[in-house]
Formats: sequence, C-alpha cells, structure tokens
Amino acid sequence: MTSVRPSLVLALLFCLGIAAVTVHPSPPPIVSAPVRGNPVGFSPGSQIFDVSDAELAADLDTAVDLGARWIRLDVDWSRIEPTEGEYDWASTDRLVEAARDRGLGVLGLLAYAPDWARPPGSDPKHPPLDEQEFASFAAAAARHYRNDIATWEIWNEPNSVLFWEPAPDPVAYARLLTATVAAVREVDGDATLLTGGLAPATDTPGEELSPERFLAELYAEIPTGLVDGIAIHPYSFPADPSDASKDWNLFARLPAIAHQVADAEGRSVPIWLTEFGAPYDPDDPQRQADIVVEGVVCADRWPWAGPVFVYALRDAAVPGELGFGILDDDGTLRPAAERLRDQLATSPTTVIGSPCPIDASGAPPSP
Repeated sequence: MTSVRPSLVLALLFCLGIAAVTVHPSPPPIVSAPVRGNPVGFSPGSQIFDVSDAELAADLDTAVDLGARWIRLDVDWSRIEPTEGEYDWASTDRLVEAARDRGLGVLGLLAYAPDWARPPGSDPKHPPLDEQEFASFAAAAARHYRNDIATWEIWNEPNSVLFWEPAPDPVAYARLLTATVAAVREVDGDATLLTGGLAPATDTPGEELSPERFLAELYAEIPTGLVDGIAIHPYSFPADPSDASKDWNLFARLPAIAHQVADAEGRSVPIWLTEFGAPYDPDDPQRQADIVVEGVVCADRWPWAGPVFVYALRDAAVPGELGFGILDDDGTLRPAAERLRDQLATSPTTVIGSPCPIDASGAPPSP
C-alpha cells in the first residue's frame, strides 16, 4: 500500500478507484465464493514476502475462505534482478505458486528499479533511467509467468513523489507505460494491462498530482486503446466511500472519473480498485468494517467497475503506517473480515449493513 505520505491523513481521504469488469482469463472458480459481477481480492503488500510458508498458507487459505478470487502481488524488479542480467524469481515464485494452488487469480504489480538502473543514491521508487530496461524486465516477467499471471499493473502510484522520484511526471510515466505495454504484448498478446494504481492525492507541485489531473496529462501523451483498464486506490477514510457531501471524497466522484476516461478513450474503460481499505481502530473496530463493506457494495453497483482489492490482510510493519489489516497478528478475523465474508457469501444485490446510496446512473455509455 501507499506509505503514509506527509499528507496521507488528508490524501487518503481523496479516494479514487475502482476496477475492471472483464478479466481475462478468469481465475479458476472458488467453491467457497459465489460468482459475483465484481470479484474481490486482496492486496497484501510487500510484507507477504517475509512470512513463513505456514503463515503464507494460512493467510491465503483465509483469503479464499473469506470469498476472495484475486491476489495482488509485487513482481519487484529490484528484488528479482538486483544484478543486471541475473534473475532470481524464487521468492516471487513461492507466492505466485501458493496463490494459484488455491485458485486465486494473480494481479502482478510490475514496479521498482534496482540500483544499477536508477540514479546513484536514489530510492527503488525512482523510475529507471531507461524505460526500455524496465520494459525488458516486464517482458521477462510476462514470459516467466506466462501460465500463471495474465493481468499486469504497470508501476505503483506514479502520481505521488513517494513512488515516482523526484516528482510525479505524467509525460515520463507515459513513456514507461508505452514501452512496457509493447514489450509485454510481444510476449503475451492476450494479457490484460492496467495503468499504475493512482494514489488519492491533491495537486501539490513537486509532491503529488490528483488522479484527474494525472489522467488528463497522461492521455495527452498516449494513444487510445493502449491499456485495458485504469487502476486507482480509493482510500476514503475517515469518510464513508459513498459520502458525496465531502467534495474531496473521490470515491463518490468515481462516475465522473469514469466519464473522463471514457471521453478520452471514446469508449467505456474498466476502472480497477487495486487498493482499497481503512485503518483498524481497536476503540472502534466496526468503523473499518463499515468502510470496507460499503466500498465493495458500491463498486458492485457500477457496471464499469471491476475487481476490488482490499488492503490488507495483515498490518504492515512499516514505521508511520496505519494498521490496515483485517486480521489480527494471530490470524483472528477482525470485524471487517467477518462482515466482508458475510457480504461476499450473499447475492451481490443483497446488502448487509448500511446500503450504498451512490446512484449507478452515472456510468459511462457502453461501447
């Protein structure tokens, strides 16, 4: 997930995001989850690399039991190719194989640059000096996971300085996106390709760009039809996702964003929520559940929205990051997990708890 940026308490309020309706190919069916128009998955974050085999198995089994059909996993260039030309897939293979063994579809997040590919002294979140180097890695990943991963997200939160140093740059990201899409399609012409999930952000020069502005500038640089979906991260807390009275609540403005994308593309394009969640407060444990379940229900009512990836299964051991896990440290379900499980076990049109008041009539026209 997004690390807590200087403005995250505000910025995560600026929610955005939803996901794509059509996935291809569809993941194997999960017996414990009904077929839904808008399947749900988990985005566990990079901390999943550090768990033991037993903990990994327990967490993925829990995800399936809760009704998940997807998992979003980092396919981290800085981890896999720390030395130029030498690939080590083992740690990522472990996660991908465990997910596929349980019938979970894998969304592969292609991101982050090894030190040899970026300026000296920079962070892995700094984009590579040569976007073709990243595209070559993406092609290698698509080839390696040809039978395991059919959907790829290209970079993470490029509209935030925390993930695109030294400042967000839609023009530079457009070059990386274009090169990567071309490279992956050469390997797998059937792959579903998404933009990097956009962070909830304000327009703050040198620090972050709002998703609306970033998309407008991105579309000025790329051809229509380049990608199959737009990824967004719609953190809305402390507000309800559907609270349209808050003008900063971009979750409630998602129909307008869907229209923006549809106008740019000349067709309706799926919007993927590749991260969505709320922090856990032990003094008010139901609040996390309220937000998570309402967001899932809202997304299910939008025909242009697809998979929602709940962040996260466990709290991240990251200084300054709020606890977004829906499981306790010992794996016990928090109220958000219990209510999500109950919601996913019902018909998508049956709402458990507060109904989502957002009107789906704002959906962009079908092609």
